[in-house]
Amino acid sequence: MKPDKKNTSSYQNYSGGKILTALFVISGGILLLINVLLFPKVIAKGAEAAGNAFGVAKVAEKAKVYDEYYERHLAAAKENYHVSNRTAIVIDKMRECAQLEVLRVNAVGYSMEDQKDNRTATSWIKVSGTGVFTADLAASEYLIDNEHQYIRIRVPKPELTHFTIENREQLIYEDGTLEPIAGFSIFNGSSREGTNLAQKQVSQASLDAKASITSNQRFHQSAEKSAQILITNLVKEFNPDIPDLTVEVEFID
Repeated sequence: MKPDKKNTSSYQNYSGGKILTALFVISGGILLLINVLLFPKVIAKGAEAAGNAFGVAKVAEKAKVYDEYYERHLAAAKENYHVSNRTAIVIDKMRECAQLEVLRVNAVGYSMEDQKDNRTATSWIKVSGTGVFTADLAASEYLIDNEHQYIRIRVPKPELTHFTIENREQLIYEDGTLEPIAGFSIFNGSSREGTNLAQKQVSQASLDAKASITSNQRFHQSAEKSAQILITNLVKEFNPDIPDLTVEVEFID
């Protein structure tokens, strides 16, 4: 009896399908095995690449931080070097000027005596002289900034400290006896009284001349302006090695 061709074909097809299925399974297994075996290496390569990238970034960041640190400390070192090599401002000689003459002015004063009051003579005299304003640098305050080459000096306001009589002139003299002679000796029975009157009038005229100076605001302003210029020039003269020295003068009451 001949076999059925239909059944034979079905068997063959079935067998071939099983073989193909088995091959696919085996191939998939092999690929899976290969992937499993290769996965750690891939991971390692990725980790190595990531590590290398991180290392490069870390080195770059470290170099950046180092550069910033270096530049900052280099600038500070340079500044300290410049400061340490700057010349200190000298003021010792300034303190020695207890009375720095800053201004001279001329003034006149008068004294008028009536015979009815002094029972000696009626006498008017005129005194001419020179007043001197001085600034006390010994009593001044010195604020020094060597780093910025700057100094501020707080000085008491200049004052009239001297008055020198240069001329005395008799304007009126009346006593009914003798005219006065040189030295204001007035003889009307007592040379002592005449001498005392002359000395008294000279003193009064001097005080009057001084008062005319101290009450003149223009003189005070001129004295302060002159003091600023003189003190500034003195400080720079005592510090010739500091050409860019800044000096400020402030007056205090």
